[in-house]
Amino acid sequence: GCVCHWKNLDGGRPSYLLTASTMKKHLLYLLTLCLMTSACGSSTGDSTPCSRIDLPHPSAPANLANAAVPSTMMDLDAPAAQTYTFIGAGDIASSVNNAAESTAKLLDAAVAADSNTIVFTTGDNVHPCGSAFEYSTYYDPTWGRHKARTRPSPGNHDYETSGASGYFNYFCPNSANCSFPGGTKPPYYSYNLGNWHLISLNSEQINSSQLTWLQDDLATHSDSCILAYWHRPRFTSGTGASSQLDVQPFWDVLYAAKADVVVNGHEHSYERFAKMSASGSADPNGIRQFVVGTGGIVNFGFGSIMPNSEVRLANIQGVIKFSLHNEGYDWTFVPSTSTKLGDSGSDICNM
Repeated sequence: GCVCHWKNLDGGRPSYLLTASTMKKHLLYLLTLCLMTSACGSSTGDSTPCSRIDLPHPSAPANLANAAVPSTMMDLDAPAAQTYTFIGAGDIASSVNNAAESTAKLLDAAVAADSNTIVFTTGDNVHPCGSAFEYSTYYDPTWGRHKARTRPSPGNHDYETSGASGYFNYFCPNSANCSFPGGTKPPYYSYNLGNWHLISLNSEQINSSQLTWLQDDLATHSDSCILAYWHRPRFTSGTGASSQLDVQPFWDVLYAAKADVVVNGHEHSYERFAKMSASGSADPNGIRQFVVGTGGIVNFGFGSIMPNSEVRLANIQGVIKFSLHNEGYDWTFVPSTSTKLGDSGSDICNM
């Protein structure tokens, strides 16, 4: 049969990338036009195959199709899905060094390239006490440049100040100037970027209320790609702390919901794991975990290597940048200094 090419309005024939979702939307459209175009054979019995049929690009107006295709066929088109930039790290600002400024410049560059960039944090945003003074003195002049676009999570050092008041009051001094959705001060929350559902959890206050909320939240987003982030990692090869068993309930709930990505901090290093089940065994349909405690605090090294650990970077500062697509994602670890070290890749969602 037919070899069909999109035909641009100017007569050119550009290459056209069909994603899985686009293919689903246009397959019936393509088949209908091919079958209804006489060049591929007519009702008179001409069986001569065509070598090419020029079809209008799917985004072209329906009246350019030059074929009596039902209007329902023309309604299959959808605008191209937007890609969202999602960038961040944990363990960020302190008086020890100026590394938070170097990683903040990576945020500057991302925002310059994409004004809709969302910044996230994986806790321990300031060291060592999580105080209002530390936020105003060390975080605000650096990562605070992007406070309005930041969706944070707290860490254990943020709770060194009672009730993590430094954290909550910095990111949400009032409802009109608040980094949290809804203008309140929730310890955990969620939001959407296109087809992605993002969840900021609180690993410092794991209780039945948070787990029930998480289950209910995920139940209403079963058709979304899912990324969750919080501070303490369930799995780590780092020497700063061991794997955190008390966050296992997060993994149990997220794995059952076919979540795609988990991002943590706490360990002052970078580590990427293969996709895993909630028990930590390799699973091609599991969750990929990233540990990105590289926002600026002094680094840790690695000890015994955990199963399924694929990439480990020590003595490095930087951020992880995700490009979130409709049905998948790309990741890049961006170091803040000139180095050949890094990490990047792509994957599809578990939906």
